[in-house]
Amino acid sequence: MHFFNSFQKVKTWSSASYSFVQRLLGIVCLFILNHIYCERQN
Repeated sequence: MHFFNSFQKVKTWSSASYSFVQRLLGIVCLFILNHIYCERQN
């Protein structure tokens, strides 16, 4: 039972970190695209 509880914690933690990483990658992609776009404009 204790093992199952820890497994559930890991599951929720991994899903939360996964969404966080996705958001971070999205922000990084936006910055890179913005940079390329600005370079082209100039």
